[in-house]
Amino acid sequence: MKAGVSRRNALWILCVALLCGVMGSTPAAPQSAGKLTVLLSNDDGFDAPGLKALAEAFRGSADVTVVAPADNQSGKGHSITTAGNPIMASERRQADGSVWYAIEATPATCVMLALESLMIKKPDVVISGINRGENLGIVVYYSGTVGAAREAAIFGVPAIAVSMQGNDLKDYARVAAYVKELVETLRSSEKLKAGLLLNVNAPAGEARGVKVTRLSTRKTTEIFERRSTPRGRPYFWPDWRPLEEDEEGTDVWAHARKYISVTPMKLDSTALEQQGELKGLESEGGKTKSEIRNQKLEVNGNRINGLTGRAGSGVGWRNLRGPADPEASGWPLRERQLSTQSSVDEEFQMTNDDEKNCTKRR
Repeated sequence: MKAGVSRRNALWILCVALLCGVMGSTPAAPQSAGKLTVLLSNDDGFDAPGLKALAEAFRGSADVTVVAPADNQSGKGHSITTAGNPIMASERRQADGSVWYAIEATPATCVMLALESLMIKKPDVVISGINRGENLGIVVYYSGTVGAAREAAIFGVPAIAVSMQGNDLKDYARVAAYVKELVETLRSSEKLKAGLLLNVNAPAGEARGVKVTRLSTRKTTEIFERRSTPRGRPYFWPDWRPLEEDEEGTDVWAHARKYISVTPMKLDSTALEQQGELKGLESEGGKTKSEIRNQKLEVNGNRINGLTGRAGSGVGWRNLRGPADPEASGWPLRERQLSTQSSVDEEFQMTNDDEKNCTKRR
């Protein structure tokens, strides 16, 4: 009996001990409670000082994951690694124990890979940069830094592209500190949410302040110097010249005056002002809207001309007449009279008011 009780007591103690162990232990988690989850990438490459400055700025206050190109990918825009091509990845453990990923792919692909496969939790924000050299105006279409941020926005993750004039380590640290402050401000004001896509450009040295700007649309200068190889084969040496000035309110204008420019962008590039103007290009069943409208007018004209004893002879407002019983219609008296006249010459002598009324009924 005592042996049975002793056995039961031992089992009970073991169960309690296991339960306490499970309840008391903290499960391993890739992110810390209450901290921001930040994904960092860039186009300058894994070892770029701007990337390291951002990681250092967020150290301790956020759970940082770094997924960046293994080498320089400047000017890659939003290009991606297509299907059928392997994407090589290297895990590199840092001094603080975190693991960074060096990816042999474009910046946009790095972000796509991170969000699809490498990260367990969706990040609160994706920051691309800090790029060596500014990305102002239409350069955002060429920039791999902006391409990485835009890819995050496609996934519905708030994204910030950060670029800086020059290559001074103190400036990288200064800009990284500003970006951290910007993220905290956006978070506290509940603006760090899907749809946010910012392009941030900082001048070299101390900034005068911050301006919220619009993109400059001025064309930049690209010079192609023609040269020849020793054997006479021509080649071209490209040289890009950044814009130095533009209208007030643009990112170029702010940058020229030593301000940090913050430019909100969006994925939808639809030109809404032209959308309405081009409605006439729409078609249905192989016919444009204009052709469908003219076909309807021709049918109406043939029917009305049949009532006046004439064969259909054309399309347009002159062939528009009222119903078979004009007296029962609500048409203007002048038009009711015209619909019963037999003279072809008199039949088409409409006033300007008549023409406007016909136009309104189309």
